[in-house]
Amino acid sequence: MFKKFLNRFFFGKSGAWTAIFTFVLMVFSGLLWKVNDKATETSIASQRAFVSASGPVIMKDIRGRKWVAVSVYYLWSNSGTTPAKNEASEWNMSLGPTIPGKGLDFDNLPQSERLSLVLGPKAGFQLPPVYLSTEDLEMVAEGKKHLFFWGWTTYRDIFSGTSVHLSEFCTDITSATWTMPDHTNPTADWKTTSPPCPVHNCYDQDCEDYSTRTR
Repeated sequence: MFKKFLNRFFFGKSGAWTAIFTFVLMVFSGLLWKVNDKATETSIASQRAFVSASGPVIMKDIRGRKWVAVSVYYLWSNSGTTPAKNEASEWNMSLGPTIPGKGLDFDNLPQSERLSLVLGPKAGFQLPPVYLSTEDLEMVAEGKKHLFFWGWTTYRDIFSGTSVHLSEFCTDITSATWTMPDHTNPTADWKTTSPPCPVHNCYDQDCEDYSTRTR
């Protein structure tokens, strides 16, 4: 019986079995390539530069024992374990009638100097401050002007073949109030809430203006 089995399935059929084994080897090699490719993607995702913004940080500007203005700072931070290179960044405030919403175009807002930088792994960079006078803060508190902060940065990671990355932020300033009638008193405070805008808080291709920013 065993001899009949060999005669039927093996003897004289070496070509067919070679073809079968070759096909199996091709399938196995393809699966191995996919696993290796997936492992490479996972490794890049876990190590690549990832830049995000934190802020706003609002600091009083006291001159001659009077509170005359505030300085507002933001910070770009790279939480990745590899550098962010070829980075271009811009940020500013919008103080006027514009209210952030769908269709907001950063290019139609007041522009500031565009910065070029390299951000190392686990490193941060403090952006140049913008200034608001106490008169500006009063107009925001009275609803005469609307204030929000915005910014974006594009950069590349160190891995070849990856796309340009984009990070954007937009912070709305609402419900502004004073703690004292004298707004120039150094001990006074200007309290506000700073929720994210409904647009432009995004990363990479999730940003609606990705193609514009990375052009």
